[in-house]
Amino acid sequence: MKTKLVKFLGVMLVALFMVSCGGGTEEPQITSKNLKAVGVYGDDANLISIVSDSCTLNKKDGRLRVKVQLKLEKKADNDVSIYPVLVLKDEDGVQVINGWYQMELGDSEKSKFDSFIKGEVGSMVDFVFVNEFSADYFNTALKRSETFSIDKLAIEKIVKEKDPITSELEALNQIAKEAAKMAEDYDDEDYEKALKSAEKSLKAAEKVLEMEEDLLDMMDDLDW
Repeated sequence: MKTKLVKFLGVMLVALFMVSCGGGTEEPQITSKNLKAVGVYGDDANLISIVSDSCTLNKKDGRLRVKVQLKLEKKADNDVSIYPVLVLKDEDGVQVINGWYQMELGDSEKSKFDSFIKGEVGSMVDFVFVNEFSADYFNTALKRSETFSIDKLAIEKIVKEKDPITSELEALNQIAKEAAKMAEDYDDEDYEKALKSAEKSLKAAEKVLEMEEDLLDMMDDLDW
């Protein structure tokens, strides 16, 4: 009896071992993957560069995360208008998740990026990008992603409006310049001739206008 019990327990242990180790057909869950950096794009892509050749895509606490070290190549003069996003791509460089929403900087990372972009040229800072797409795409992103790029970075182009007083002064200054130029183009005699010619032209135009008015009055008086 004791021998049968031992054999039975042995069979049970073997069966449990087979189920736990080799019996299932499910694919193993991927939680991390190394991605190759392919570049920075956007209106102001020349301001930053990616320091490391590759970074790790991690699945943690219901989000996908990538930590990337960026280097400041050129200091920004103005504020950020569009923050950079991290775009997951396959081995051929094709975007894995379609649409604008990709891996974005968190709120605290954005304030850090504001300081970074106006800091010392050559400084290197780590930034964490997290997914802004649905959790339904997690497995697709983890399986298909092989490379990534930084995209969308744009700096505000600020145009300062002139106040009305400044605009009026500039207009008056321009008029004064034009008057001075006219005085240079004509000597005193020519200037007088030009002025008289302009007066004659004005009087002739007034005469033609009077004649047209008289003609209209005559037509109104006629009984058609």
